[in-house]
Formats: sequence, C-alpha cells, structure tokens
Amino acid sequence: MDTQWLVAFNTILETGSITKAAEKLGYAPSTITFQIRQLEQELNLKLFDKIGRNIYLSDAGRQILPMVNQIADSLKQLKENCNPEGELSGHLTVAIVETVLANKMQEVLRLFVEQAPKVILSISS
Repeated sequence: MDTQWLVAFNTILETGSITKAAEKLGYAPSTITFQIRQLEQELNLKLFDKIGRNIYLSDAGRQILPMVNQIADSLKQLKENCNPEGELSGHLTVAIVETVLANKMQEVLRLFVEQAPKVILSISS
C-alpha cells in the first residue's frame, strides 16, 4: 500500500473535493482519483459515494477513518524523528521543457541544490 494514497484520502476529507485536494497536493485531479481507486482496490472497499458533483465518505470510509488517521499521525511522527532539524531530504524529479531548462532554470536549480543538499534531484526533459 502506498502511503500517498492515504494522504490523498485525508486531503479529500480535509478539502471536501477531489479538485481541491489535487490543487493542495500539486497533482491533477485524475491522479487523486487514481490513488483513491488504488486504495479502494487494496482494501476491497468503496471509500466515497458521489452524489451529483459532491463526494461523501461512505460507511466503509467512516469505519476505516480512525485507522487512516492513526497511520497518518505515525508517518508524521516518523518523519519528524528521522529529520529533527527539518532539513529537506528525499528524491525530487522535475520534468521540464529543454528550452526552459537551458534558458531559465539554471540559476533556480543551482540555488535549490545549495539550499537542499540532501535532496536527490533528477531532471527529465
């Protein structure tokens, strides 16, 4: 199970919609929809009911909500304990058009690498 699926689940609940959750997380709405479908398949549950343009937590979604919150809290605590100074780390992949990369992004990328030396940066054009 991908923890990002749980983040998408919680963000939908927090924002009230897939579109707003996608905006908050920096994804396309289709990505959030895909993540929720993957989570539903993994758990073999229907987590949301859609009525018109509105989305509501299903009965099954309400049942697992305390467990999802517990996992989210544990993940947050794990991240804080593994990175107590708040220093950025991890892997970032950036896809960018070659002309923009060549003409505009060199200084931005240099500053990023200086400010986040523990981040593994991959660039795809």
